[in-house]
Amino acid sequence: MLRSLLATGAVAAAAAAAAPLHGAFQTVIRNAPAPQLDGTWRLTFQNGGRYTTARNGVVLVRGSDTQAAATITFRDESGPAACTGSQATATYRWSLSGGSLSLTPVRESCAGRRVVLTTHALKKIG
Repeated sequence: MLRSLLATGAVAAAAAAAAPLHGAFQTVIRNAPAPQLDGTWRLTFQNGGRYTTARNGVVLVRGSDTQAAATITFRDESGPAACTGSQATATYRWSLSGGSLSLTPVRESCAGRRVVLTTHALKKIG
């Protein structure tokens, strides 16, 4: 039993180390260049390299992410606001300080995602 618990703990620790960003982060956007971008946005990092992006409580994007020590790559996969085609994948530099996540585009061609992720820092809420 103890061996099983230790192994489970080691797997959880390895997963946490592999994905430094986890939980939910939120920002509010007002007076965006496009009115559909205004609202309360929540970016939620889930287990297994998955994320969702929601506006005013409605999930608009589902995708996968690959996290490294200083960068994150987003791959939008589905949802009514998902970036598609060559715009589906983007890479950002990230920093987390005092529960505030800042994202800076390295490679981004989807204007809507850029506005949501960079207008303000995202505050950790869960």
